[in-house]
Amino acid sequence: QEIFDDFNEEKKKFLSCDLLNCLKNIKFEKELIWKNRIKVEIKEQDALKSVSSYIRFSEPDLKRILSNVINNSYEAFYKKELERLNSQDEILYIKIGISTFEDFTCVEIEDNGPGFKQEIVNYLGDFRVSLGKLDFANAGQGLGLSHARATIENAGGKISFRNSNAGGAVVTCLLR
Repeated sequence: QEIFDDFNEEKKKFLSCDLLNCLKNIKFEKELIWKNRIKVEIKEQDALKSVSSYIRFSEPDLKRILSNVINNSYEAFYKKELERLNSQDEILYIKIGISTFEDFTCVEIEDNGPGFKQEIVNYLGDFRVSLGKLDFANAGQGLGLSHARATIENAGGKISFRNSNAGGAVVTCLLR
């Protein structure tokens, strides 16, 4: 019984994630790697500032998912930049909003890139659905968003994709 209790305590630690700290680490990493080509802004709903930012989710999984979403934004923005003769004046802006919705914590990631192609937006998150990966030597194989959908839904959450009114991509993750 003692071994079982110890295992459950370790499992609880693994399934507990400090969301705000996780996002700050991703922000630091992306801004360090891509230097003056990306700016990440994290905005908390005022009500969240007075409560814990811990959620029941695997921190390594959450970091992988959110990092992948930002990587996808960077690839799409970079492709847009190439098509416009490599304008050095533009910078990729990522806004990450954190709020609550019913019994979910909502993480919404919005960028100022070209957005999703309308004909594919409803299929994003399906297995091996990908956009523009052939243009990048180090790009993945389109598995990131399907992994994100499966992981989030297995944890009782939801993920959705849409374009903002300004034309950029918006990814919304509802986490329990």
